[in-house]
Amino acid sequence: MIWDGSRWVFEYVSGTIHSPSAMDYIVTGIPRSGTSLVSVILSSSSNSVCFNEIHYDVPTLPAFFTGMRERIHAGQSVVMTLEKDGTYTTDTIRGGEVKKGKVLIEEKQHDLRLG
Repeated sequence: MIWDGSRWVFEYVSGTIHSPSAMDYIVTGIPRSGTSLVSVILSSSSNSVCFNEIHYDVPTLPAFFTGMRERIHAGQSVVMTLEKDGTYTTDTIRGGEVKKGKVLIEEKQHDLRLG
């Protein structure tokens, strides 16, 4: 999986099938309903990381979660929507005040839940 600056690009591996995991969840809602805040709260848990407006290709969500879990456990960076100071944003509508940036997810347990 490669971040091209705007989206995750999957490398096709013949015969690879990714199934949904009981450790994965999706937070969804209408704009301005608090889903970004919920994502930040979930990410503050010791065993959860909730990506904020990063991946919308629903059929590839199982592969996305698998790839992200592998990256986190390998100590590689992942992309999140952040404030200018690098903290997770609770408001993604503000345009130029937020950005997508690479961060390292540290101090999370091995049974990591992803959203």
